[in-house]
Amino acid sequence: MAVTPGPGDEPLLTAEHAPLSMQRMDEQFWFSHVAERDAVYVQFRSYGGLEANALGLFDTLKQQPARRLIVDLRRNGGGNFLAGRQWLLLPIELLGLVAGQLFVLVGRRTFSASMVNAIDFHRETEAILVGEPIGARPFGYQENGWFTLPGSGLRVSAATRLYRFGPEDADSFHPDQQIDTSYADFVAGRDPVLEWALGA
Repeated sequence: MAVTPGPGDEPLLTAEHAPLSMQRMDEQFWFSHVAERDAVYVQFRSYGGLEANALGLFDTLKQQPARRLIVDLRRNGGGNFLAGRQWLLLPIELLGLVAGQLFVLVGRRTFSASMVNAIDFHRETEAILVGEPIGARPFGYQENGWFTLPGSGLRVSAATRLYRFGPEDADSFHPDQQIDTSYADFVAGRDPVLEWALGA
């Protein structure tokens, strides 16, 4: 990823200096071994193709086990949380990871289905949630439904189901370890959230 500099400015972030989480921005799901930390980092931006992508991840983990698994949901705007439960949460539970081995990275762009799956990880596994408060309320309407307005013929969508994944008065779901990423971190090519998960 490259940020276009203004007149007389030096580039702020280039692909060669981008942290791991900002690489391969055109891919919706990918993973990488971080050998020096005996970790596997999983970038999970979209639910599209999740079944095949998750099967590839778990095949790799069988062949090359790692002591630490990091699932990054910070740029996931949602999809089908049931698919997340089936293809990621349940297989990860079967790995038997204990506290300090599973990290889920969350933030203001963790939304809708990814918010639900982050809460699932928190409740159903030993995962440590790291990052900023999640960008969606855990109590609210989801699941878009489309319909046509009778007078105008316009096609519109509206949330159709009320879900209760947390208290009604909760404004967000807060991680176990809150770490905010600053503009200075971005300019320096640092990802303090991922750094914490790798070094915890």
